[in-house]
Amino acid sequence: MKSLVAKTFAVLALAAVAAVASGALWVEFDAVRPFLGGKAPVLVDVPPGTRSIVIGRLLEDSGVIRSRYTFLILHYIKRQRTLKAGTYSFDK
Repeated sequence: MKSLVAKTFAVLALAAVAAVASGALWVEFDAVRPFLGGKAPVLVDVPPGTRSIVIGRLLEDSGVIRSRYTFLILHYIKRQRTLKAGTYSFDK
């Protein structure tokens, strides 16, 4: 019985490590891919008081970023940088 519990724990621990590693690789890969870009500049207006999650959705909906989730993860990891209101232009 002890052996079965130990094996189950080992498998679950390995699965957890694999899930965390996969997630980290996904964020890293998604973060370094270039801006989607197009032929014309993309303007994104961020009103004052807009929450980070909404800014991520604005950027994703505008085609500036591929994933709002990667944006949010990186924003929360790099907390020293604040998001500011304004109109932003993204060129190819």
